[in-house]
Amino acid sequence: MPEKSPPKTRSWRTLLALMALIAGVVFWMVRSGAVSSRRYTWVPNYQEKSAQPFGTQALFRLLNQYFPNNTLTTITDDLSLALPIDPDAPPAVYFFIGERPYYDSAATAHLLAFVAAGNTAFLCSERIPFDLMFYLYHEECPEAPWSNYLTLTADSLLISLKNPVESPTAAVYFANRNRVAAFNWAYLPSKHFCPPLPQTPLGYIGDSLVNFARFPCGEGAFYLHSTPLAFTNYHLLRPAMQRYVEAVLAHLPEGDIYWDVKYRDPEEMQRIQRTWGRRPPSEHPLKHLLQQPSLAWAWYLMLALAGLYVLFRSKRRQRVVPLWPRKENTSFEYVDAIAQMHFRQRNYRYLCVQMIKTFLLQTRERFGIAPPSHIETLQTIPEDFVQRLSEAAKVPAGDVRIIFSNYAAALIYDPIEQNVLVLRSNIRHFWALAEGR
Repeated sequence: MPEKSPPKTRSWRTLLALMALIAGVVFWMVRSGAVSSRRYTWVPNYQEKSAQPFGTQALFRLLNQYFPNNTLTTITDDLSLALPIDPDAPPAVYFFIGERPYYDSAATAHLLAFVAAGNTAFLCSERIPFDLMFYLYHEECPEAPWSNYLTLTADSLLISLKNPVESPTAAVYFANRNRVAAFNWAYLPSKHFCPPLPQTPLGYIGDSLVNFARFPCGEGAFYLHSTPLAFTNYHLLRPAMQRYVEAVLAHLPEGDIYWDVKYRDPEEMQRIQRTWGRRPPSEHPLKHLLQQPSLAWAWYLMLALAGLYVLFRSKRRQRVVPLWPRKENTSFEYVDAIAQMHFRQRNYRYLCVQMIKTFLLQTRERFGIAPPSHIETLQTIPEDFVQRLSEAAKVPAGDVRIIFSNYAAALIYDPIEQNVLVLRSNIRHFWALAEGR
């Protein structure tokens, strides 16, 4: 007879077979594109190349064709190098959308000079740099110093423009996996728009909270919008929001558009981008890893090997602990032995009393009906108790009455074996009717 392989050899063969199977499955997933399938994330990123719900790919494409005779340029360098200031050139538009612009002092000064030369800046953000507002709001309203945007928490907003003819009211809301969720919405304090100063509100949240305003600066103007979420892909799919966005963009003069990418992220993110030549993943730590088939294959294979290691190394390596026999409940055997003893001694009255006590205890626990006191010694059972038990158990009153009649007979007369069997049969018939209904 051929020799059998030792257990250790068989376990290694099984391990290798499982590894090969898992590697094949992962390879098939990578080849079929299952690993690198798009995963939507619901974190606002405002990136012009992002097709995620809160990216701005749709807006970027809209602006690229908004002025057919002009160009759309992406700013990836310092404003002093990318944003031209030419008094003789046609007016241009600086466009920013994001959580907040991260300007340094040089960028702030250049942007102010650009607008003062007769150009336009559109800043759509949830926060605004204080250094910039120091120049735009240098003439303050009485008792209204600048303190940044205010916020309110809500799951949705109704936004509109000052002139209702320009666009209808549109709803904007934050969603997580297509479910509406709470969000901190920014707005401009209305106390900063006093009549003597030139800044004017152009749009509102609800009826009174300003979210769109014009701040003149030299020959040009800054347009501040505090609801960038309304310009994302998720909302531009709705016709009402499309009309609202078109009405907002109608305030911009025709000219070349400069879309700001550099100052949308903090300086440390910009350094990473310049070092690695790409934008770091902002949606999930494994986003870039899973989008590359070879890296995704290696990642899942490593997880599979780790799982197999845990599976096989977690086996018990000591002597098997013997099983203790399960303890049996002998209460029923004891009760049966006591009943057999009384039955052989022909103590039939005792058995009838015990049966009726058990019956009354069960009816009390199940139907909540308390029997009359000392009912086991009564020869006549109250009719109201019979009726209540009959209605609660939905059993005919005659079937209830016959139980207690046979029990009374066992108390009055000297019972025989037949009395015990009949009473037991009556009780079983009662419970059969009660269970059936």
